[in-house]
Amino acid sequence: FLAAEGEIINRYRRRIIDMHRNKAVLGSIDGYQVPVVNCYEEIASDILAELAVGHPFAGSYQDHGTLRKWSLRSSATGADVAAIAERFGGGGHRHAAGFITHLPRSLVNISPDT
Repeated sequence: FLAAEGEIINRYRRRIIDMHRNKAVLGSIDGYQVPVVNCYEEIASDILAELAVGHPFAGSYQDHGTLRKWSLRSSATGADVAAIAERFGGGGHRHAAGFITHLPRSLVNISPDT
């Protein structure tokens, strides 16, 4: 019974990872052109591990009010993301790090005229 439940959970997780991987775009973080995706913190590591392949690293973000929380992940041969995160006031480990930026008020105050 538990094996069947685990298989269902793994299939669902795979579907969520694939969906987010397909939504990634190339962005610039600290001068690096890397895949970036908006995703839940709970699945960021799994998604970023796949997106980082063939790139210096990959980044994800999630907005919390006027704050944007960033997560960076690199592969074994990728960039030192802790050093990158430190430049933004964050920190972490060589292959897993993060930082927080502030969103401009214009992104949370919108009207049909803008």
